[in-house]
Amino acid sequence: MLGWSVSKISMVERGERPADEDFAHTADAALGAGGGLLARWRETVEHASHWPAWLAQLAEIEQQADILRTWQPLIVPGLLQTQAYARAIFRGKPAITDEEVERNVAARMERQHVLYREVGPTLWATLDEGVLTRPTGSEAVMAEQMAQLAALDEHPRINVRVLPRNSWLTTGLQGACILAGWAGDAGYGLSGVDHHGSDHR
Repeated sequence: MLGWSVSKISMVERGERPADEDFAHTADAALGAGGGLLARWRETVEHASHWPAWLAQLAEIEQQADILRTWQPLIVPGLLQTQAYARAIFRGKPAITDEEVERNVAARMERQHVLYREVGPTLWATLDEGVLTRPTGSEAVMAEQMAQLAALDEHPRINVRVLPRNSWLTTGLQGACILAGWAGDAGYGLSGVDHHGSDHR
């Protein structure tokens, strides 16, 4: 009835692929939703518009990837942050409002859902040792964040590694990066997102 493959429809239903307006309009008509489905689609688009363009692209890549590799020399990666840690990071942006902070924190927590899907990506996160020792927020915030990293490393698809301070390596110190890969890719990591200087990872 929709004119799309079962696989595409299933990906939209599972939240692994965004629906465009044509899809939402046709599905609304096919289901006899009376405009309700299209209205929800517009609400979703409006919500997504609050995200920076690169973050919306990254979130879409994360939803589709089979494996994610991230290197972070400054802060805990967004996918592994606690709410309190994320809030402390966002509050460091000059002139940001409380409303913007909470909206950004909510968006970050929403992104993390990809890790807990029944079939989700495998995440390899490598952190510089300084990430673990840099005071962020408060001692309580850091304690909670360190406990979460330890707990997440027990997850079958999440791997957290730390580069020792005395490694003498300089590669990657200029900024963080994320590599996303798919099972059919040679090298399993053909799409990259570089975030030099951004605090919104």
